[in-house]
Amino acid sequence: LKQLDDDEFVSAIKLVPRDLIGDVALALPDRYFDDVVENFSVDELREAVSALESDDQVDFMHELEELDESIASKVFETLDEEDKQEIIKLQTYDEDEAGAYMQLEVFTADKSEVVHDVIKRFGELRKAKTIENIQNLFIIGSDKKLLFTVGLDDLLVFDFDKTIIENIEQSDDSFEPKKAEDRENIRDVVHYFEEYDLSVMPIVNAYGVLLGRITSDDIYDIINEHATEQMYNLAGLD
Repeated sequence: LKQLDDDEFVSAIKLVPRDLIGDVALALPDRYFDDVVENFSVDELREAVSALESDDQVDFMHELEELDESIASKVFETLDEEDKQEIIKLQTYDEDEAGAYMQLEVFTADKSEVVHDVIKRFGELRKAKTIENIQNLFIIGSDKKLLFTVGLDDLLVFDFDKTIIENIEQSDDSFEPKKAEDRENIRDVVHYFEEYDLSVMPIVNAYGVLLGRITSDDIYDIINEHATEQMYNLAGLD
């Protein structure tokens, strides 16, 4: 898309499936964002936002607000209530807080669930495209507090007829989660990913309740964004 002239770009962007428009708009350099937006209706933009994961929804709406507050407001009002509440929730965090970068979509299981039932539920959610890019299962108690993190590869070698907690207690492996709090500085979270070579990190509140997750892709984006800002500063640009 970056190699096309204006007319070719418009023709090409119209061919992008509606559920991928948001991803494409965020992946392109900022200067292309307005070109993407002006070629779609409010309803099409709503569909694009709805298809994004929660953290990307916030990024898209932020870009849209900077471009045109009126269109952003109209798109926001057409979103379903769950999407609205998730966007509002993530927007309450400061930009240096981990919570601002987390996805609210997580795959969880109660410690007392039978492994067979968990795997069946995971398959159903994946088939319905309710969850995507899942590497870990987060085990919670009845109070929603995070107890353990189990990789999907570990889950598949568990005894399917036993509960999650029975498998964990009988295993020699450690499933203690490496986690961060939602109000922690995002720079510290970046350090955790580098130190422990993580693909995903659960985010909890001050009471240990699971809120969401940050992935290595999110961390990569953060590092790139900070590097770009540093280059602009060195060049004396805003």
